[in-house]
Amino acid sequence: MKSKYTHLRDVNVNIDLGSVDLLIGQDSPALLGQLEARHGDDNEPYAVRTPLGWSICGPIGKESTQDRSSHFISAMCEPYQDTNINLRQFWEIEKIPEYATPPMPQKDREILEETARSTILVDDRYQVKLPWKETTPEIPQSYDMALRRLEWIERKLKNFP
Repeated sequence: MKSKYTHLRDVNVNIDLGSVDLLIGQDSPALLGQLEARHGDDNEPYAVRTPLGWSICGPIGKESTQDRSSHFISAMCEPYQDTNINLRQFWEIEKIPEYATPPMPQKDREILEETARSTILVDDRYQVKLPWKETTPEIPQSYDMALRRLEWIERKLKNFP
């Protein structure tokens, strides 16, 4: 193929039809991004270099028509590198960056500590003090008032069914 298409002569493609060790799909766009391309005429194959190596795409012979094409991807590793090193490098590149968290302001730390101190378990439920209230207001008993309102509503509903 290199002798037939001059624009592909310096493309280093290792054609090894041996076993497949790793299959990478379209969900890894960083590995499929185009770094370089070599184009010929309209009906000739073209080459694309990605981080995985060179790919030859397009028609591959005289019998090819519009609906036939070939895609071949070859990934070449340096002789001294093995698959584990390549995978480690891949995950180092793909790792989500760790950002240093800014220091918490003193007031926020005090509120967090007060919340931790005031949290108590009562009847299988947690009670937490409101962070900006220094004292809890006394709420008077309202049972008698609620009972009078209930009786008034019951009388009203009896008169107007």
